Amino acid sequence: MDTSFIDIANTFAKLNIIKHNLYHSMAKENRLNPCQMQIIEYLLDHPGSTQIEIANKMMVTPASITLTTKRMEKQGLITKEVDRDNLRCKKLFATNLAEELYRSNIKIFRKVDRILFEGLPERIILQLNENLKKAVDNSLNNCTKVLNEKEMAKITTILNKGGKQND
Repeated sequence: MDTSFIDIANTFAKLNIIKHNLYHSMAKENRLNPCQMQIIEYLLDHPGSTQIEIANKMMVTPASITLTTKRMEKQGLITKEVDRDNLRCKKLFATNLAEELYRSNIKIFRKVDRILFEGLPERIILQLNENLKKAVDNSLNNCTKVLNEKEMAKITTILNKGGKQND
């Protein structure tokens, strides 16, 4: 094989750098960071969630969600309401501004993706995707030989939520 796995990883890294810089250039002041995007997406799907629920979903500490949501509240992206059943608990809601920025950022991500893959025939894109899916499946099968159950569960959880880790 002429192409090594390091070459493939380096190519993915280059694509990621290009994607990152395109996004930051196109989003400018409307940019949401990946953590904010995940929180808003979760709150749009699960209004009234608690910080602990969000932390569990994102696999981060409740303290980090507390800090992030405080900032987001100051930015007008979320509101917090005291839970009537548990006065120590607050329910979170995405604001209209958050939803607007989220949708705007999704459109920007789609534009960036079109730029990254422009000029590639559809069949090549489909073939690339299928081959990468096979690589993921093979990797998972091989990981079970090396990783313990807890480590595999963490990987599976991340993959089940679309591959989003703590970007």
